[in-house]
Amino acid sequence: MAIGHVLADAFGKGGKTFVERFGQSTSPSHIDAEQMERFCSTLTVESGLLLEPLAWKAGGGIANMARTALALGIRTELWGSVGSDERSQFLRNEMTYAGAIVHFKESPLPTGIFCSIALEGTMKKIMVSPSAARDIRGAEIPIESFHEGWILYLDGLLIDSLSWLNGLATKAASMNMTIAMDLSTPSNAKRHAAELFGFAEAYCDVVFANEAEFKAMGDAPLKHSGSGPLWVVKKGWQGASSYSMGKKEHADAARIDLANDIGAGDAFSVGFLLGYGEGLNSGACLRLGNAVAAAALSSPGQGSGVLAIKKAYEDERLSISTYNSR
Repeated sequence: MAIGHVLADAFGKGGKTFVERFGQSTSPSHIDAEQMERFCSTLTVESGLLLEPLAWKAGGGIANMARTALALGIRTELWGSVGSDERSQFLRNEMTYAGAIVHFKESPLPTGIFCSIALEGTMKKIMVSPSAARDIRGAEIPIESFHEGWILYLDGLLIDSLSWLNGLATKAASMNMTIAMDLSTPSNAKRHAAELFGFAEAYCDVVFANEAEFKAMGDAPLKHSGSGPLWVVKKGWQGASSYSMGKKEHADAARIDLANDIGAGDAFSVGFLLGYGEGLNSGACLRLGNAVAAAALSSPGQGSGVLAIKKAYEDERLSISTYNSR
């Protein structure tokens, strides 16, 4: 059960003309819906800015997570907010086709958009307009929608509606659900560090962060790692680490040929949580997360990605079982 921002993701490759026109900053720039529409329209109609047309897919952390969960055979319900425009129907269709049970609140605002333009080397131009995605806050989600023994996966961006978020977590806890949260962005972790830490300590079993997000939380997770959640830090090509009860675990990641770098962290979280739900130790869960993330990164398309992700998890799970049986 995933609750958070759902967006229409747009990807493209920019050339020299694009950089001359828009620059090449890597930090996400937040713009309003009207500016985003003009930006995407310009990329579509003006030749020479992109080396290939924009490609669209359902996105946002929870949609990326849901796709991986579905590839691993996990029943998934997705809660988000979209507009009443064509992109909202695109998101509904794509996630329903993937196998998710979709619960999208309709907002009067346009559907949110995330646009990432790859530039020369590792540089990117990233533009974000959450718009309707933010309206999931305050949505009434009845207790009947919380399922005994499931995982509740929360977008950390929702922390700015803490009272509502507490209510969701309370319902989940009453149904013996595993509660996991991703800190989502470094700026979110820095701005709401105290609230995120308090929520994590009160409700979460697992908290996911990348290195920048974990650093933005200060030393609180390490000082209090003897109680509260398991903190899991995703470190890209360096692998991932977990912190709990004063103990650190680490698992290296395999070097891979990169086909797509969006959503790898979300894929890692699913692999980790599936192992966690099986009762495996954190070291094994880290290995499973790395394996699933690597498969997601190496897969250029959704069809091949489903098979690769499933095989990666199964192979790593077998390896863990074989090692433990010695």
